[in-house]
Amino acid sequence: MNLRLLAVDVDGTLLRSDGTVAEEDRAAIAAALERGIAVTLATGRLSSSAMPFARSLALQVPLVCADGAVLFCPTRNVPLAQTPLAGPGLGRLLRCLHEQSLAPFVFTHEAVCGAANDFDRFPFVAGWTPVRAGHDDLAAAAAAQGTLAPITAIGVGPELAVLQAEERLRADPAIADEVAVFPIRTTDHWVVRLTPSGCSKAQGLAQVTEQLSISANEVATIGDWYNDVSMLKWAGWSFAMGQAPEEVKEAAKHSLRATAETGGAVAEALAHLGLC
Repeated sequence: MNLRLLAVDVDGTLLRSDGTVAEEDRAAIAAALERGIAVTLATGRLSSSAMPFARSLALQVPLVCADGAVLFCPTRNVPLAQTPLAGPGLGRLLRCLHEQSLAPFVFTHEAVCGAANDFDRFPFVAGWTPVRAGHDDLAAAAAAQGTLAPITAIGVGPELAVLQAEERLRADPAIADEVAVFPIRTTDHWVVRLTPSGCSKAQGLAQVTEQLSISANEVATIGDWYNDVSMLKWAGWSFAMGQAPEEVKEAAKHSLRATAETGGAVAEALAHLGLC
């Protein structure tokens, strides 16, 4: 076999439920790097939240962050590429969230902007990044350019209000970005999210493989959630976590025994490939 790149999701895959990385997975990643196999993270987290794990694992290949909206260099600590939201759609989203009484948050590649009381109401938002923008002015965050341009925006609240917001946003012809809704695991909250059109973990990894001059057939991916489906379908080898929903498992070439409770997914996947 000719594995050249291993891409691992973070939450529910690399990280166990207690937020730690299993020692067997650390050892498996170190062994892969020693063999000359590049390793990266493909995550919904922002760069500031993904970087601590990249540093602790000595990763050097660009990270795929914000579900493909950001390609981030872990050695130089700078974004290599990012796809911002279209301005008109973001403005429409913020108005819709206000009218539906949903808590709005706007994300750059490294930080999140929102009202202080909303961070208190929805502390899980800090799991995507611990870095907050220097102000609570969402309008200013939405209008920012360059590396501070918004790459994702969400509204958080009850399921019914989120689904109503989704219906309105999908029917709005001014919105060119992607609209999605999903529940937050371990809570009763739902999220409606706006992401740049065309962005996905598969698209982000395609940029990484282009830089490395390799093909998708030389890539293995590991994930556990719906935002991992694109990369699981795209890669030559792909593995779904044991706790993954059936739809996610169906997108992968193989299903693992390892879960977010046990850890060991990276070690199991590389052992399946005869590399651990």
